[in-house]
Amino acid sequence: MVVGTVNDRLRQAVPDATVRLACASNAAPGAVSDAYWEICKAPPVAHSDKGGRFQFGVLPAGPYVATASASNYRDDERDFELDDEAALGFSLRPLVDETAAALVRMAETEKSAQTMFNAALAKLKSRAIGSGQFADILERQVLPPWDAVQTSLRGLTVTDGRAGIVRKGAEYMALRGEAPWRLMAKAVRGNDAELMKKANEKQAAALAVVKDLVPKGR
Repeated sequence: MVVGTVNDRLRQAVPDATVRLACASNAAPGAVSDAYWEICKAPPVAHSDKGGRFQFGVLPAGPYVATASASNYRDDERDFELDDEAALGFSLRPLVDETAAALVRMAETEKSAQTMFNAALAKLKSRAIGSGQFADILERQVLPPWDAVQTSLRGLTVTDGRAGIVRKGAEYMALRGEAPWRLMAKAVRGNDAELMKKANEKQAAALAVVKDLVPKGR
């Protein structure tokens, strides 16, 4: 039996990836069973589930080559020797420029988060929602996607001139995630003026970081 997982470079599951098995070129007649050669005529294919997991049934022992592929990712290949069972792990790299894509996601997440925040704040001021509901929106709708993008930025390996931009972007998202989103939610929920003051201070620090992302003269 062959089991395994297909993840991206940030260890996030890649669902619906295709995993193909092929007989290895070093397989020698007499060293493997006739059943192995029968498998070579129609190599099996599996697909990963929502958690990136895949599985093949019982297969004849011998050397195989497994290739994982998915839309918008580069293929990843593994050579392995199957005895009774084997466990494989694939790590797919995107075809697109990861740094550019991450910075686009950061901008989109910033816009979406600000829109949700402004709408929730307007409802709070008009008393359409209470402080607890306002805090829930920040904690359950604004923060999860924000934290996910921050994690993806920190996981990037950037070797060109954009390294500083990515580092400051991750720093900005960490500060902005802390304030106003996280601290403000706690301050509003607990009606804590001191905590609200701290949230505003961190907000100012976040804005100072993001200003440095814009080159002077632009």
